[in-house]
Order: sequence, then C-alpha cells, then structure tokens
Amino acid sequence: MNSRDDPLTLHQQALVLADQAYIARRNGQVEAAIELARKALGYEVEAAKRLPPVAGSEPTRSVLYLAAASLAWQAKDYELALELTAQGRTPWTPAEALAEFDALERNVRLVLQTRMAKWDS
Repeated sequence: MNSRDDPLTLHQQALVLADQAYIARRNGQVEAAIELARKALGYEVEAAKRLPPVAGSEPTRSVLYLAAASLAWQAKDYELALELTAQGRTPWTPAEALAEFDALERNVRLVLQTRMAKWDS
C-alpha cells in the first residue's frame, strides 16, 4: 500500500470534502452539499475498510466507520448508513463509539419510518 492509500491519507481527503460539504450546506447549496458528502463518503469507507476488525485497530477503526456512516447520513444514503453502523461494531468497539452508532442508527431508522409512513398515506 502506498502512502496515498493509507487510512489516514484517505481520511484526510474525506475531511477536506466533508468541510466543503458543510460550507455548501451552510450557504444553502443543498445538492452540492449532498454530492460533496458522497465524494467524501467514498474516501472514508475506503479508509475504514483498510483497518481489520481487531482490538489493535480500535478506536481508529470505529472513528472511521462513524465518520463514514455520518457522511452516508448527510448524503441521504440511509441504507448505507445502517450498513456502516453495523460494520463498525466489533467486540472491541469502545462504549462511546457504540453509543454514537446507536444514536445515528436511531436517527436513520426514524427517517426511514417517516418515509414509509408517507408512502402508506
């Protein structure tokens, strides 16, 4: 693996795009913000997948999966957000990260339930 592909470099690339997404959202550019979040998501998922689900990868691995799940939420890819919260959990995931995964998962499920209720109406 070269240095361009290491998890930290990928995470840093995701952060740059996530910052741009935040600025776009703050400026009312909703579609641009979603697209930037999607781009950041790709880098963050790749970074997270490069760390194996072992004790020695924590807490970094959990932070990367939380960031990826959050970006999926921002990109309105709710199913992927749920997948990432599940993939981020291991027997070694710190309690704080588990609580954050739980909170994000509740928020995603609420949005999905609301969508389903609208479809059923």
